[in-house]
Amino acid sequence: MTQTSLLQVFDPGEMYGVIESLQQQVCQLEVAQTQLLENRQAELEREVHERTSALRIANRQGRAIAKLGQYALQTVDLPLILQRAVYLVADTLEVEYCQVLKLLPDDTLLLEAGVVSDDTS
Repeated sequence: MTQTSLLQVFDPGEMYGVIESLQQQVCQLEVAQTQLLENRQAELEREVHERTSALRIANRQGRAIAKLGQYALQTVDLPLILQRAVYLVADTLEVEYCQVLKLLPDDTLLLEAGVVSDDTS
């Protein structure tokens, strides 16, 4: 069997069709793979952003706790410590107000410390 006899077995028109079909399949697979990679990249970027945000929040909270701990070591005045605590909590959580309320025996609440943000934006 020679090369010529092998080539005579294959119809050139049929071979061209098979090759073209295979090329189309390769192109489709490349497009699908590119789309999968782009989707995964976007997903990973979102995950990095979320984790970075969570770390920033945890860091901010840790600094607030450290500040309050240092302040509590410097003073024994509980009302001042509570006032500092509500300020740090409001600032750390970025909320407009924060309160420490004491529940009295008659089921009423007494404001022990509080802060209201003057930021109107």
